[in-house]
Amino acid sequence: MEDKQAILKLLAPKAVLKAMTAEAELAVPDGKIESGFISIRQFPFRVGRESRGTIVDGDFQRSERPRFEDRVPDNNL
Repeated sequence: MEDKQAILKLLAPKAVLKAMTAEAELAVPDGKIESGFISIRQFPFRVGRESRGTIVDGDFQRSERPRFEDRVPDNNL
């Protein structure tokens, strides 16, 4: 029984986030959301606006902001 508890503790997320809008849910990278929740398994966990998207012909198209090697992304723009 202790082994089972240790495995569950290892696999359980430390926290979860819930996307509150359809746009927020679509902005989450593929494979990172399950049943509307984003699992946080390690800290620090950055929450920001790195991912952008637009509606094109009725479909949401995700686009990434350009990344610059010489600076940290500014999520406050």
